[in-house]
Amino acid sequence: MRSQKNSNGVWIVGAIIFVAIWTVALVSIFLAVDKTATKSYHDLYAWQQNDINSQQNHVNQNLPQITISQNNIAIEIPGIELQIPSPTPGEDRIQVVYANNTRLSTPSKGLVLILHACSHSALKFFSSSQSTCPDCVGLSEELRIVRIVLEMGYVPVAVSSVNRKNGCWGGRDYPRVEAVLEHELFRRHRQQQENGGGYHIFGIGASSGGAFAADLATRNIIEGALVMVMQLSNNVVSKIQTDPFPMYLAPMPRDKNRMKQVEQNYRDMDSVKEYIVLDRTTCNSLPVTPTYLVQRVPGMTIDAAKEMISQLKPGGHIDSSSNMLLIDPTKSDWRNIISPHNSTHWLGQFELKPGYSPLAKALHRAWAFHEYCSEAVVPALRFFEEHRGTTSS
Repeated sequence: MRSQKNSNGVWIVGAIIFVAIWTVALVSIFLAVDKTATKSYHDLYAWQQNDINSQQNHVNQNLPQITISQNNIAIEIPGIELQIPSPTPGEDRIQVVYANNTRLSTPSKGLVLILHACSHSALKFFSSSQSTCPDCVGLSEELRIVRIVLEMGYVPVAVSSVNRKNGCWGGRDYPRVEAVLEHELFRRHRQQQENGGGYHIFGIGASSGGAFAADLATRNIIEGALVMVMQLSNNVVSKIQTDPFPMYLAPMPRDKNRMKQVEQNYRDMDSVKEYIVLDRTTCNSLPVTPTYLVQRVPGMTIDAAKEMISQLKPGGHIDSSSNMLLIDPTKSDWRNIISPHNSTHWLGQFELKPGYSPLAKALHRAWAFHEYCSEAVVPALRFFEEHRGTTSS
């Protein structure tokens, strides 16, 4: 009998212990889950608040701030895209991309209208920004032009032509450009600056964009035109002879036929030559050195540049002593040499796709046949400032 009681007692004690252990375990699990849930809730709340604050800050700031580095290394310059209604019924909206080193309320000398060549658009002049210009590309020479314009105290504003099939400029674009300049944002900026002094609008264009810049100046839409790699029409030359304005002609010596045409333009405008500059040398070919690539291509390093050059020299693309290009990079297989196993990117970082590659554009400028020429921007704007009474920086 006593043995049976002892057995029952042991069983009862064991059951009590078993229940106690499970109770403690269940309580611990509950507390852990509650703590995790509470933490997850607070994390989610914090994330939501940060997202709300970020959106609110974006609304408050409205425009991304850009700091132009003082060193001579290529940098990204985010664009701010606008879609402005066309003044012509039934036409597509006007694509505009601009940037500023602070905001458009900041005092500046004025605005520089940047006009692309055929097959391009305003998106090519600025770096991509997820919030303000996700489709921007930011090619190297175009970015360098924007950077120089900013450093000289102007607001760069790029506009896309209405013809999106070939990207060239035409008569339908005149009222569209005027609509851009009269847009509330830029009109308010102009009025604010005019109250404190001078305000000027100049134009920069290459190829078709250069010819269009000259046309805009003859119509008094802009006050001076930098015309890269393009001759002037007889109509424009005739208008300049009777009503001159500051004109800076920047052909590329390698493009001999176009150089001859531009030289003839210059001779035809001899009677007003104090308004005209023919720059025969600034847009010459350049050596492809590590320093050159670092200055042109965002993200480029000296080591990466040396590696690329060392690969192109044995293939006969770059001269071993002068570092000058020996083959036109727009037609050569340089991409296959530096990146034989990846046709889209070099070193997993640098875009190689034609029309979207800052690296390719740097080589195009070095070759210098029919390309943007950022070196002409500073002397051109200074020349315009001398004629229009703007204080040079």
